[in-house]
Amino acid sequence: MKSNEAINQDLETRMREIDILLEENAVKQEQYIMGYDNIDEEEYLTLKEEEKELKEEKKAIKKTIKLSRPKKWYEEISALAYIYAIIQIIVSSRLVMPYLTSFLTDIIFPALGDQANTNFGAFVIILGPLLLSLLITIIIFLSMLPFKNKRKAWAIILVLHTLSALTSVFVLIKIYNQVI
Repeated sequence: MKSNEAINQDLETRMREIDILLEENAVKQEQYIMGYDNIDEEEYLTLKEEEKELKEEKKAIKKTIKLSRPKKWYEEISALAYIYAIIQIIVSSRLVMPYLTSFLTDIIFPALGDQANTNFGAFVIILGPLLLSLLITIIIFLSMLPFKNKRKAWAIILVLHTLSALTSVFVLIKIYNQVI
């Protein structure tokens, strides 16, 4: 039984043969179009059909070669996972997190009213961003269901999510301690 590499080599050889046949075919078609007498109309139509078949075969070979090669780890991950990772890195960074938490506390504190300076208020302030982050993770999970190999993608997402959640908790606790 042939190995994958040997099969791919055979397919690439066949693709080169198809390219040569297509070039010869194109030359014969040009001769017919220019009016040379060595090709009649029936042979021209046969050449056109042959050209279509060769192009379809070449396309199928390219697809087979592409599917037979092993996928890179980054090809298995959803584009949404990349977007999520970038958002998590930006949100987790020290540049954005203080502004985000300040924005969230400006919204949450007035909504809590008298409860804002209690343990319940701290719980809501800390839990809010974490729930939002969890919701984003669930959306990413649902977007990745059609993919076959999710382990590496989920490892990356889990690490980023954990780092983001820890950063959120530490920053929010620091802000809460400053407020109370």
